[in-house]
Amino acid sequence: MLTERAIQDILMVVVPGKIADFGTNERRIASLASKMPTSEFVGVSGKILSNSFDSALLIDCVSHVAPLGKEAVASLLDQAFHSLKSKGRVIICDGIKPECKQVSVTVRTEQARRRFEEFTQRFTRKVVYSEQDRMLQLDQVDLMEFLVKTRKRKWEEKLEPSMLHSLEDFDHLLGAAGFVKVSVAPRCPSKRIIPHGITYDEEFPHTYGMLVYEKP
Repeated sequence: MLTERAIQDILMVVVPGKIADFGTNERRIASLASKMPTSEFVGVSGKILSNSFDSALLIDCVSHVAPLGKEAVASLLDQAFHSLKSKGRVIICDGIKPECKQVSVTVRTEQARRRFEEFTQRFTRKVVYSEQDRMLQLDQVDLMEFLVKTRKRKWEEKLEPSMLHSLEDFDHLLGAAGFVKVSVAPRCPSKRIIPHGITYDEEFPHTYGMLVYEKP
């Protein structure tokens, strides 16, 4: 579910009119529709007519289809492009892959250690790390996946990678589909997501963002 802040951000950049929601999330559609009563929201789950929408929303869609391969991502963006009228906008809210580099984090309690171990066992991608004297060394991307995902209630239910594309990757993919960049608003998570028993003093990278691109 989108936060109120995210909804307000979308309202500032969306082109009103006929709007396609490629995630087909009924609660999201209802929330946005209540604030845009003159626009028509359509959940998209299959083929749609070309040049028929003023805006297209892809909320967590790219990371969802990415495990299916590059072709699946290209197909999704191509479909979004062809669904839009000229000057129509695609609005993507999704995970952003931070720089791949080794970072260190201190695990001070046994509870925090078990939490990290459970994450590595349930996460669908192998997490490579080393440990010495309560100090874990691992890739920054995996650490951010751990911190962001385990802050949620029932976090064990969904542990697939969501930070799969950097901003440069998105720009390349959207450019290849024919889109032109309008704006990019990346965000860093709050330090409050660090669980009790874990110490990490480095600055957080961008891990999520809203990308707005336009069909010429």
